[in-house]
Amino acid sequence: IRSGVLIDTDNKMCKDYTGIFMIKFGKWVDISSVDHLEIKKSLNAQGMSVLSIGRRDTITVYKLFLYLPTKKILLMVGEKEFVFKAGEEISGALQTTINIT
Repeated sequence: IRSGVLIDTDNKMCKDYTGIFMIKFGKWVDISSVDHLEIKKSLNAQGMSVLSIGRRDTITVYKLFLYLPTKKILLMVGEKEFVFKAGEEISGALQTTINIT
């Protein structure tokens, strides 16, 4: 089972999906009224334990959001270079701006 977000920039549609094998279930959402994209820096904690020895690490991740007039859609989470590159490509295709916070 896989999940993710599909973006059709030609038709300005977005789909949050869950996939089983080659079939992807989800509902297409019209994003033609996109306001802007936003990249947010976030700290995530990761925990690991082996034989009662615990360890927690904090890592920095970046989240790319698409803002519509009435909702916010999380498009991706990842490392800085990956998210910034994808954000630039998506903003160019949708002809919108990116805010970085």
